[in-house]
Formats: sequence, structure tokens, C-alpha cells
Amino acid sequence: MVESIYTWMQNIVFYLVIVTAVLEVLPGGNYQKYIRFFTGLVLMILLLTPVLSLAGVKETFTELYHGYEYEQYKREIEEQEKYFEDLDLFEFLPEEYLYVQEDTFATDGEEAELRQDTPSYGKPVNEIKVEDISIGETME
Repeated sequence: MVESIYTWMQNIVFYLVIVTAVLEVLPGGNYQKYIRFFTGLVLMILLLTPVLSLAGVKETFTELYHGYEYEQYKREIEEQEKYFEDLDLFEFLPEEYLYVQEDTFATDGEEAELRQDTPSYGKPVNEIKVEDISIGETME
């Protein structure tokens, strides 16, 4: 009990120190009244935290917040999914990566090679092959 009161007081003091530092750093007084209003509201919530936790409102508020947060996260993922479904990634590739000459395909099972001299004709390739990736120094 005493430890929770001590932690509560520490949180309030830490908050007041941070707010004071922020108010001193602000160059002009234009936004100072808005910041004081907002920080006053947050301070009131900090002061009411023990009362809210005794009444059981803290858990209800936490559940509501996490439910809203989950719904918002879910909406963002659905919007991103729609965006990527409509997006054609081959539009962003340079033309030399999209087309390969007809005669570059090997007949004995070797991989197709991309020619750099005339990349603008041939049939479209729907895959990109990476031969080698090395990061840093190689140890032998």
C-alpha cells in the first residue's frame, strides 16, 4: 500500500518536472495556454488514478481503450491490404527488368540470362532472380 502511494507520487513529480521543462523550452507564449490546459487535464487524471483503480473504472477504461485501439489497427491493415491488392508492382521496375529476349532462354535447363544490350523487346518475365547477395566481408 505504501509502495503504491510512493509510486503514484513519483509519477506525479516526474510528470510535473517534464511539463515544467517543456514549458520553459517553448520559444513563444502562443501555444503555452493550450499546453497548460492539456497538461492540467492529464494531471487531473494522474491525481484521480488511485480513486479510479479502487472503483474498478481503471480496468473498464483499459478494456475500452484496447478495444478501440484494436479496431483502429484492424482498419489500417484492411486499408493497406486494399492498397496492395490494387497495386501492380511491375509498374515500378525499370524496363530492362521486365523483358527478356526470346533467344536468351537456354535449352538445356540453364537459367535465363538478362541481356543488357536490347532489353525492350521479348516476352515479359514475372519473376526476378537474384544470383548473389553479400553483406560485409566474406570469410574464407
